[in-house]
Amino acid sequence: MVDQEHEALQRTRQVWEHEGGQKTQVRVSWTAIPYFEEQVARQFTPTYANPGPHALAIASARYAWALLRDRLPTTAHQALTGVALLCGDMSADAIFFEQATGVRFQAVHGYDLSPRLLDQYRPSGLVFHAHPGDANDLVLDRAAFHLVVGCHGVHHLKNLGGCFYQAAKGLAPGGLLLLHEWIGPNYLQIPWRNRWVARLLLYLLFPSRASRTLLQGPRKGRWIMPRKEEVEPSEACNSEDLWPQYVRFFRPLRSVFYGGLVYPMFEGLGHHYDATKWTHRIRARVVYALERWLTKWRLIAPLFVSTIGEPRD
Repeated sequence: MVDQEHEALQRTRQVWEHEGGQKTQVRVSWTAIPYFEEQVARQFTPTYANPGPHALAIASARYAWALLRDRLPTTAHQALTGVALLCGDMSADAIFFEQATGVRFQAVHGYDLSPRLLDQYRPSGLVFHAHPGDANDLVLDRAAFHLVVGCHGVHHLKNLGGCFYQAAKGLAPGGLLLLHEWIGPNYLQIPWRNRWVARLLLYLLFPSRASRTLLQGPRKGRWIMPRKEEVEPSEACNSEDLWPQYVRFFRPLRSVFYGGLVYPMFEGLGHHYDATKWTHRIRARVVYALERWLTKWRLIAPLFVSTIGEPRD
């Protein structure tokens, strides 16, 4: 068992050090469709009025910065310390710390399996402390941090209970945890109801075989998700336990659940979307409206969550 875990860890490190950047850009192509991210951002912060790239990250970051400004002593506002969990080269996480308004982060500690990716980050306006290693064994200093961020990396952990325990322990009074994470079935599998609705809509809205062809070659339709053995060993390895472990140690202050249809339908097809075409815009709106309605009535399951929480007493 130990040898198998070590082999899986080595394979994971190899994937993320040598293939991670290119693979991620292809996999998350659905978020390249601005309409989806902007709509989720407005769910998270209804007053958010600055659509564009990284809309959801900016909306949630502004919400977190405002909370920190209200919750923390004035003397701490310009000298905050943050944590970025499984952050890679910080390409997704830097925005939460570098662009802060109303507060300022003085230092950030980044945890990731890959030393090479951590070394690629060039911090702007803060001191960065890199901690390469297996975050399943994460240990944080007690009450030392003001904001812990997990941005599509925590779902790679098996020891989610240990991670959230350490995050709760590591936060100073008034500190927050901000998560953007996959909470769907393990190994990126799609619930059967989501699959059938997604397949039906793909054939109705994308009748052309060319419009359903992924960059890698397969066509979406009957094929919706990768087989478990095809995904990298740590990919959503224990994701079904992520939300239960999160609420075990944290009290959610704001949460938005989404992605039940837009992910299985548009993942890998984002390169086909042209926002200048009215037919494409209508398709996106139809799918998103159906997703909201079907999720509300629990006919399909959400696959992602964006949430801000505080440690439980």
